[in-house]
Amino acid sequence: GKDLVLADALSRSYLPDGPGSADDRQDILYAQSSFAVELEHINAVDCPFISDPKLHDIRRETAKDEVMQQLLSGISSGWPATKDDVLPLVRPYFAFRDKLVTDNGVVY
Repeated sequence: GKDLVLADALSRSYLPDGPGSADDRQDILYAQSSFAVELEHINAVDCPFISDPKLHDIRRETAKDEVMQQLLSGISSGWPATKDDVLPLVRPYFAFRDKLVTDNGVVY
């Protein structure tokens, strides 16, 4: 009925079957890349559930920890292609390397 606004909108904005036109594919790629860029710009430090003093403690302890420093470096400079090429201390993180990000000296 008239109260199903979301379902109504979605039913009218379907993706076409098949490969579609080059313009359609370009629009989809643009939307995907725009979403990825938007996700990268989320400031993880603005989390309301982490107080400033706690965040300061996390940064301080991260700076002192050898594993976290290697992890920060690996995330920033990029991971090697194979797990065997990863430094032993951060090898356990290789399986989910694409989910790790850093922000102001903190790993998320």
